[in-house]
Amino acid sequence: MELYYEEEKQTKKKSKAPIFIGIFIILLVLLTTIIFYAIMYIKTSILKVKINGVSQNDFGKLVQMTTTSDNKTEMYFPIRKIAKYFGYSDYAGDYSTKSEDSTKCYVDNGEEIALFTVSSNTIIISREGFPIEQVEIDKKVVEKDGELYTTEDGIEKAFNIIFEYAEDTKTINIYTLDYLVTAYLQQYKLDEKNGPETINDKKAILEGLLIYQTDDSNKKYGVMNVSTGKNVLEAKYDLISYFPYSSQFLVESNGKYGMTDASGKIKLKVAYDEIKICDNELGLYLVKENNLYGIVKTTGDVLLSSSFQQIGVDSNSFKENRLENQYILVNELIPVKYNNMWGFYNTKGERITDFSFVDVGCKESKVTNTYPVVEIPSLNLIVVKTDKTSYNLINRKGTIRIGAPLNTVYLKTDASTGKNTYYMTYGGTSDITKDIEEFFASMGVSE
Repeated sequence: MELYYEEEKQTKKKSKAPIFIGIFIILLVLLTTIIFYAIMYIKTSILKVKINGVSQNDFGKLVQMTTTSDNKTEMYFPIRKIAKYFGYSDYAGDYSTKSEDSTKCYVDNGEEIALFTVSSNTIIISREGFPIEQVEIDKKVVEKDGELYTTEDGIEKAFNIIFEYAEDTKTINIYTLDYLVTAYLQQYKLDEKNGPETINDKKAILEGLLIYQTDDSNKKYGVMNVSTGKNVLEAKYDLISYFPYSSQFLVESNGKYGMTDASGKIKLKVAYDEIKICDNELGLYLVKENNLYGIVKTTGDVLLSSSFQQIGVDSNSFKENRLENQYILVNELIPVKYNNMWGFYNTKGERITDFSFVDVGCKESKVTNTYPVVEIPSLNLIVVKTDKTSYNLINRKGTIRIGAPLNTVYLKTDASTGKNTYYMTYGGTSDITKDIEEFFASMGVSE
């Protein structure tokens, strides 16, 4: 009996073994599956970044990601920390005053500066020889732990890139101007050295347009739509430049200039001796014909006929005055020279003053460590020279604001803050000096 009982126990043990093995296998499969999906989840949850096709996952570690109420992903980027990825230098403060203001920062690639300000949804773009551009972005700049952040729209416009994000794979793809230009030149078998050189001209690629030069003895320029490979402008021009803000092309042929839009439609006939941007916001071009200047709208309509010896002031004469636009002072008045005398029109093309001023701005001062001045921005006042030795101030209505002639007008810059203070002197041989802003404030006048 005992022998039989022992045999029965052994049999039961053997019969249970496959069950345990089966359970173990099932658990192992389940655990493997869980681990696999956990790994996949981790992989897809970590932000992956490629810049010009090269992995730059350290970039992804800098990104601050949030989910909006409608379940969309929102990203913010630390402006200064990512500047190095695009070859830009980065600085605190404002580029024009060189301050350490923590509410501002700017990035600079040698050709272009982009200035950010906390709580602002506008980027200031500055390029030498061009009026500044105020470019709107989708969200306001924010500050966190002493660092300024902007959205993907902000970095696209400040760093001139194309930004793509795939939510399902958590992947960011970024393409720079130089990479895109080179890639399309190669795609269409164009010589790489025949692509655009300046950052302005390269920006056309962000609109899917490529300026190129033919690789033959003629060396003519054209513009191609990179999506279709077809010409927007035939390769028949001596030079083509791109104006990003208006999305228009400056074309040159036989020493004459004209403007076309991005579809190739002529906006200004190819008949001008010179065309420059006068104002981006208002869409105005400075034109030169027969050695005289005028102003034409980007639509082709004439604002001021080409009949003036000069329009605008020489910005190099007033560097410390930090002019936003040498052609339009205090955001409204256009200084023009006619028959060797100066007068003013407004941005609607209406004449505001007679041609009664010897010059615009005060370029000389007997006081040491001071600088020339042409406008007092806080008061919307312009300095004018009324005769060979005297000056005065006019407002945006063209009205003289000081009863007595001024001997000089100048500014001083506080080295520690970058703030400009404006002064005027009057009173004959014994000059009386007044702080202009304090003088008007004491009279209860704001402009």
